[in-house]
Amino acid sequence: MNFEFPVWNPYWGAGHEAVIWSTVTIDPYTILELIIGPRYGYYHLIQCMALVMAGYYVFRKLKFDPWPAAVSSLLFFMSPIVTYWYLHFIKTDLFIAHMFMFIFMVKWFETGQYRYVFLIGWSFFLGMFGTKIEFWFFEVIFYILLSTIAFFIMKPRKVSMVLMVWASILAAILAQSWQINLLLNALTNSGRLSIPHGLHNLFSMELYRNLYMSFGDTELLPAVLIGILFFTGLQAKPPFRWPLILTGIIVSLLFRLWDFSFIRLFVHSPVMFGALIASIMIIRNPSRKYLLSAWILFMLPAYYWCKPLGNDDARYLLRITPFLFQGIWGFLVWMGCTQVRRYRIAMLAYLSVLIVFILQSQGQIILSYLFGYLWIPGRDNYLIDFSFIVIAAFGTTTYFRFKPLIMRLAPFIIVFAAYNNLYYAAFPQPIPGYANPLLNSKLPYDPFKEVPGLRDTIKKWNYLPYQRAIDTDIENKLPQNQGTFLLEHAGNATFYGSISPAPYRELINFYRYGIKPEDKVAGYPSFYAERTISRLPKLNTKGLSNGLIYYSTVWVTPPLELDLLRLLGVNHIITRDDGVIPPLVEKLKLRNVTKAGEFNEAELSDTLPRSFLVANVNQENLQDFKENMKPHIELESDKTSLSSDGYMARPAHFLKYEPEYVSIQAESDSGGYLVLTDVFHPYWSARIDGIAAEIIPAFHAFRAVKLSQGVHKVEFFCNVPYFKLTFLISSVLIIILLFGTFYFWQKRIPI
Repeated sequence: MNFEFPVWNPYWGAGHEAVIWSTVTIDPYTILELIIGPRYGYYHLIQCMALVMAGYYVFRKLKFDPWPAAVSSLLFFMSPIVTYWYLHFIKTDLFIAHMFMFIFMVKWFETGQYRYVFLIGWSFFLGMFGTKIEFWFFEVIFYILLSTIAFFIMKPRKVSMVLMVWASILAAILAQSWQINLLLNALTNSGRLSIPHGLHNLFSMELYRNLYMSFGDTELLPAVLIGILFFTGLQAKPPFRWPLILTGIIVSLLFRLWDFSFIRLFVHSPVMFGALIASIMIIRNPSRKYLLSAWILFMLPAYYWCKPLGNDDARYLLRITPFLFQGIWGFLVWMGCTQVRRYRIAMLAYLSVLIVFILQSQGQIILSYLFGYLWIPGRDNYLIDFSFIVIAAFGTTTYFRFKPLIMRLAPFIIVFAAYNNLYYAAFPQPIPGYANPLLNSKLPYDPFKEVPGLRDTIKKWNYLPYQRAIDTDIENKLPQNQGTFLLEHAGNATFYGSISPAPYRELINFYRYGIKPEDKVAGYPSFYAERTISRLPKLNTKGLSNGLIYYSTVWVTPPLELDLLRLLGVNHIITRDDGVIPPLVEKLKLRNVTKAGEFNEAELSDTLPRSFLVANVNQENLQDFKENMKPHIELESDKTSLSSDGYMARPAHFLKYEPEYVSIQAESDSGGYLVLTDVFHPYWSARIDGIAAEIIPAFHAFRAVKLSQGVHKVEFFCNVPYFKLTFLISSVLIIILLFGTFYFWQKRIPI
């Protein structure tokens, strides 16, 4: 009721250990987490059941018989991107929402009943909970394009029906104003929007030239063009048939179709063998035209499976997908391609695959130029997976030899295809180049909870919330170690996430790479090829690789340098690697080096308190106090020789330290600045003895307030701008949408 959300706050302090991927972590499981606790194994079971049951419902609504609906539901769940990502809570809502939006859009154009256009909005609204902001971009663009195509395929009564789908999606977005406000504020303050952008680029020839040129960056578009010419030629009447086929042959020669690298992969792929078996098993002896049409259509989905357009994640997941599963997929999708011209919904699903392919590079260029947003993730191809499974479901309507027996055995074969391990994507080693190896079958503990040995070590330190450690294994063991620090309310001096606050990231990158804030260095996500990045607005890289720059925006991990760790107030260093700590004993002034179980630990003997009072700040050195990222600071009790540009610090006393509230007691003989080494961020405000006070940056990344002589109580509060207003907007819109849904439930659009 006070609009305080401690379950989501990426600004607890510099290096808060929560994984913040442009995500508000309030999802359908939040209430369960608060009441029951982190019983994630049970929540995953709920997600598994929800995905399979939702898929079954959707395929039944598409008028498939129960057994094909069950087969299709399992096939979708077992798709590599889906079965991997469903274990992440940021995805399942959108998996289910995508399926429902597809069926509700089909029903809306078929029946004209208002209930379905409202249900499209509700599906999108619920799918936005606990997911990433770029997924919203992806879904919005996808469904705007798909609804436009659906209008021409399904031929509804009025053009306004397309506009009403768009309005439904817009209403769902506005009803999530409170989430959007949180995320856009966080995104803006992260410094990620660093590329030249603006709606004026709508009139920029550079944007459209780069869009045009990017069509040639992959082999996909020539393949699509050739496929369209051949397919249209096979279906055309005699006067036009051979000119179109001949044009297709000329274009294939022009683009050297036989050099396509995916052809080599395709002919060795179980996807091809499944499709080949399918073409042999058709009962009737079809004409050559019928077979060729199916094969031409099949090459588009085969292109993705044999040469995925996504990043390393998608390539790796598709590569480790069981041989038998790939064969089943190829078999049913090829069968479905024989039905694409027969069923409008199958055609709609087929064209949606092409939409996603185009969005991967073209959508990135548009978003970058117009809004400054850096990426649409290449690995989020569950949109493709669902469309493929819709095609496969229509494949079950094709008559082929032994169909009754194969269909009855299909569910068992699909599960068996996972080598008796449903989580075949739970690979034993991290994905190459992937930053978040969440699943690891060799771990002896639940990675979603905590690491018992690490938990025991933290408890042994008697940590208070404002104290801070550094875990050198963080890049190899994330997020298991992060989760332990988070659940034990212990500070970790690493920050991982795509919207970490800019001042802290700039501080770390200064120490690690020598990058200064004034350098304005920026990079694009590494999911895209160099040719795609070359089509985007030019950025200042200062000679660094794009991959390194992007890595530095996500992994804000402090290097093991004494000056930085001392400034951050790090108390302990911990690692599983036996060789890390011994060389650092002198460099970092370590003491109490011990080993507890699998962990090596040590204590830093020279570190600053998390909050301290600096007395010797005046007009001459105030700017240096604000901006100096490598200051010389000494405690009064440890004073040896203070340089002319050094700072004298006196420890302050924490009264309370909570996610969104910090209170400190400080005493000053002559006044000065109280420094709290939590990240400087506009969400925070301060009071001194109950009176509002200005917060200024200290040493670039931290917070400071000016104190007069005497004893003072300083309080810091976290308040997200416009939160109450956007929460009110969301509430009002939800009420209006609920009323509209019930009022129009039985009504149809007038003819």
